[in-house]
Amino acid sequence: ATLKHTKFENKTASGYKWSALTCVKHNSRHIVCKMQGRQVLSKAILNDVVPRVVMSVISFASFLLPSGMAMPRVATTMIALLTFVNKGSSVASKMPSDGLSIVEEFYIAGVVVMLVNLLGHIVVFRYPQKMVSVCVNELQLGATSLSFVLFLAARLHSRSCEQTYEATIAIMVTSSIMLVLSISRTLWKNRASLKIMSESFAHPLSSFRDQVKESDSSPANREQSAVKVEVIGCQHEGRAAASSSESAAPAEGVSPRRPTSSHQAVAFSI
Repeated sequence: ATLKHTKFENKTASGYKWSALTCVKHNSRHIVCKMQGRQVLSKAILNDVVPRVVMSVISFASFLLPSGMAMPRVATTMIALLTFVNKGSSVASKMPSDGLSIVEEFYIAGVVVMLVNLLGHIVVFRYPQKMVSVCVNELQLGATSLSFVLFLAARLHSRSCEQTYEATIAIMVTSSIMLVLSISRTLWKNRASLKIMSESFAHPLSSFRDQVKESDSSPANREQSAVKVEVIGCQHEGRAAASSSESAAPAEGVSPRRPTSSHQAVAFSI
């Protein structure tokens, strides 16, 4: 027997357009009820996707500001990060408890991208040289943004949606080519700066190692280490002599007499 309940058919709730509730009775103990919901894309795009895209553009645009403007850079990224967290929490409360929707993955990936942007700003402030800031800014604007688009297209493609299957393939291919070209262009354009950076980072380590080797192999250190060994040996001999003198202490009733010189033997008087 089949029972169809049409009270909620073609009604919209929680951003979904619902079908009729259909229940099929297989036996007295087994009844299966189904109800399908189709997400309303216009509301989802307007309420969830558009704010996310705006915050992403604002966050990436902060790398176009001069490197000396530390406060505007950090403030812009932090505002975008807080907006992502708050908006993602409100979106997650409307979604089903089982599994992750593409919108939830959209916000989770966005939070990670905001974190990467913040780390990029920290690197620019930590190394204020112009060659470092230019390289980091170009990598963040090109590589990070294209990696984010590629990740979302791959996740949407993995869901095998008929409406977006071909579009996601085109987006993945285009973003992959642009990502490779962007990284290659940045590295080739800043190859001289990267070489100077690597040499500047490697020079302190090599100079420190040379100083350690010179200090270990210097004659003064050798003489000092030999003196330390001799002093330690004298201390051990002094302790041994003290222990032997204690073991050879006079018996009761015997009064020792001081020797007249260091070479004389010790005399005892009874």
